Amino acid sequence: IARLHALLRRKQFEDENRSVAESLMRREMETRSQEAIAAALAAKNEELTRARDTAEKLAEEAANAAKQMQAVLSSMSDGLLLFDPAGKLNYVNSAAAGMFEYESTQDMIRLNLPNIGDIEGRPVDRQSEWKSGGALEVLKSAAESREYLGRRKGSSKWFIGSFVSTQV
Repeated sequence: IARLHALLRRKQFEDENRSVAESLMRREMETRSQEAIAAALAAKNEELTRARDTAEKLAEEAANAAKQMQAVLSSMSDGLLLFDPAGKLNYVNSAAAGMFEYESTQDMIRLNLPNIGDIEGRPVDRQSEWKSGGALEVLKSAAESREYLGRRKGSSKWFIGSFVSTQV
């Protein structure tokens, strides 16, 4: 009986040792898994940080380029009007506003002006001309120039201007 008790205890001790060893192995595997996950997360975090830094740098460069372009366009002595393909006025520099006798470029944009006529003085409906193939067709080619008449605000005075379009 003593021998049987000793064998039983030995079996229990081996089972406990095996259980403790399995538990330690599980903990070690969990620790390694957590370390691997932490390393992967750290790598992704570093990658995202680099991507954010690059995006911020590109945004800053684009903002600087836009400021430079704005400075060039607004300081031009030639008038500049930018229309979208539907004929809506999107940009006016101060020289163009002055030519049309507007105090503010924003007034011209808000009112979707100016009054433009063809070289014979007939009013040009920008939307229908753009849609019917006038300027929109011009935009499909490399560049084309036309002459138009511009009428000053609240006046019957006209001036000749050239219209150059390119696809943007």
